[in-house]
Amino acid sequence: MMKKLIAAMLLVSLVFCLCACGETQNNNETNAPEVTEPQESEVQATGVTYTIKVVDESGNPVAGAMVQLCSDLCLPKITDAQGVAVFENQEEKDNYKASVTSYPAGYEQLGEETEFYYGTGIYEVTITVKAVA
Repeated sequence: MMKKLIAAMLLVSLVFCLCACGETQNNNETNAPEVTEPQESEVQATGVTYTIKVVDESGNPVAGAMVQLCSDLCLPKITDAQGVAVFENQEEKDNYKASVTSYPAGYEQLGEETEFYYGTGIYEVTITVKAVA
């Protein structure tokens, strides 16, 4: 139901946008604004990328693990087929922690440690989980 409502709202917004653009559009292309690509020196990175990698005891990637990157707020993601979750454009801090919040079927926590911290200048954390039979 919610997806249908959002789709309807997007459709209505698109129609209004097209109508508004059509009213002000001029067939004379000489009046069109000039579009330029930003120069390489103008493009700036907005932050750093933090990575959480989840592997089993043999070093094999674990896909489908719910992980989170936390500082002031926690950002959740699910690991991909390579066992990796990437958090791009983050503020560089020295108090980020990573953790697995939900394990895929066949895996569980390995040991007592549940939170893994990034050190200064370290942007990747690998968390090892235990495969269960």
